[in-house]
Amino acid sequence: MILIYCKSISNRIQYATEIIFKTILLADFKITINENEFNNHTGPKITYGNNINLSSDLVLESANLLFEASITKQNIEIATYNDYKVLFPVNSGSLPFDPFATVFYLVSRYEEYLPSPLDNHKRYKPENSVAFQRNFLKLPICNLIARDLKNMILEKHPTYFFSPIPYKFVPTIDIDNAFAYKNKGIVRIGFSITRLLFKLQFKKLWRRLQVHFGTKADPFDTYAKQISIHDQYNIRPRYFFLLGDYNTFDKNVSFRNKEYIDIIKKMNEKYDVGIHPSYNANFDEKKVTKEIDRLEDITGNKPNASRQHYLRLKFPETHLNLIKCGIKDDYTMGYSTQIGFRASICTPYPFYDLQSETRTDLTIHPFVAMDSTFKYFLKVRANEVIYQIKPLYEITKQLGGELVIIFHNESLGTHKIWRNWENTYENIVRMCSK
Repeated sequence: MILIYCKSISNRIQYATEIIFKTILLADFKITINENEFNNHTGPKITYGNNINLSSDLVLESANLLFEASITKQNIEIATYNDYKVLFPVNSGSLPFDPFATVFYLVSRYEEYLPSPLDNHKRYKPENSVAFQRNFLKLPICNLIARDLKNMILEKHPTYFFSPIPYKFVPTIDIDNAFAYKNKGIVRIGFSITRLLFKLQFKKLWRRLQVHFGTKADPFDTYAKQISIHDQYNIRPRYFFLLGDYNTFDKNVSFRNKEYIDIIKKMNEKYDVGIHPSYNANFDEKKVTKEIDRLEDITGNKPNASRQHYLRLKFPETHLNLIKCGIKDDYTMGYSTQIGFRASICTPYPFYDLQSETRTDLTIHPFVAMDSTFKYFLKVRANEVIYQIKPLYEITKQLGGELVIIFHNESLGTHKIWRNWENTYENIVRMCSK
């Protein structure tokens, strides 16, 4: 067991050390304020704090962050250690920075609790984050810190056993629009046809009519293709289904549609299925509950996983609503306009509510990249996407962690807006499943 001595133990210290030692390194550890217990310990020993005169293997000086109990704008200084960026530099000790404060600040998403300009969907902008501004968004800094602490411990205790850290690839697919044309209801279909006629867009009208007459497949109906890919590479993806009521940002087919229900049931039989809370459900517990109930009625099982539609997150309200609704795993942690590690970690971790200073049982699964991010925001060509994901895959596999990506049924299809993307998903699955 790894023993850590502190003069006082806060919830923040407990959480930060748990992230490093238990969550990432899968190691047993304990924090103590008892000097005798610490002195008598024969395993790895770490002191954390300033002006501690105890013999230990690692001496970690501290910043003030983990001894505070408020949310205030921090004076963030950046240092470089082992070729990666770190926060909260210190003047002495075994490391030139406070590793626990760095991890806590990044993983808790401390900066997202502070006042900040939001985008037009009321989302935190990646450009406001320290990871983007200091160019380390594409590195899981917390895992790198954990790796280096592990190596330092092994230098002092060569026979100490650390469990191997496994790599896991989790492709996820969001079903925002189950179909491009069909099953949209008479009113929506009629309106679309009338609009195309009015605009004299006869080619588009003909393609749409072919789908309605059953002579051509719907371009978003890629479910058989998805199953074939997953079977071929022996992977288990996770699906998130949108079951909200129709509005400006939620334009899926009705949750009552038989063909949509059949797809959900089929995927639920083979894979892990979660709820995709609708645009406005992000801030409304009752709407999330209603949509969860709809999915449960279809599958017969209450979903325990979610991802917010449009990746809308509000700290801590969104997560607390999910907890109240019985959600155990959330896959929203990532950006819609940038790729990389939003929380600077490539390992699922427990959510910490900064407002109540409480560690929760909600597990956050960060994702690193999304198909629409490449197409609409980064303007990356389909055949170049794999080269953008490759370094994220390589660092995650090297450190051990969970690599999560997001695709949609649309991008595997034949609609012209996704031209040349037909094989992109399979190419990524082939690489990342190795």
